[in-house]
Amino acid sequence: MVKELSEAVRTENWERVKDKSHELKGIGGAMGFPQITEIALQMYTHAGEESYDQVKLTCAELEKECQSLVQSFKQMDS
Repeated sequence: MVKELSEAVRTENWERVKDKSHELKGIGGAMGFPQITEIALQMYTHAGEESYDQVKLTCAELEKECQSLVQSFKQMDS
């Protein structure tokens, strides 16, 4: 999901950014990751406002947060 969203941002496919960020917002909430939900909401809002520079910044924040979560899970698994 995050890869698809990042690719949509990279290719400036703003409608797809809105769709995928909306989906990710729901997934984050359902799985108990409020930080992901909040970032996805910001991305969705920025895309709707056509604040594309903010979308790109928020995407970078999302990628960083996801990497952090993956690292946390790896440490728990060790």
